[in-house]
Amino acid sequence: MELNEIREVTRRIILEIISSNNGADKNPVKFEDEDSLIDSGIIDSIGAVQLIEECIQNFNVLIHPAELSLENFDTVDRICQFIQSKLVEDQQ
Repeated sequence: MELNEIREVTRRIILEIISSNNGADKNPVKFEDEDSLIDSGIIDSIGAVQLIEECIQNFNVLIHPAELSLENFDTVDRICQFIQSKLVEDQQ
């Protein structure tokens, strides 16, 4: 899977989490791929858990507890790089 495809799926997952947590009556949240999802309040701790679960399901990757960090899941860019590395790792 190409990085652009991973990015599209990741952004869709994040938008779905935001929508389900904020309700349909809220204004859409806008964010850039390098924005901190946690520090900026785009997602909360429950949203982060949902994000990880959705990444596991959508990308069919195994994520080890040691890999559950802001380093891997704080921005769309970091998530995409992490998922791409996991997909490459799974091919080997």
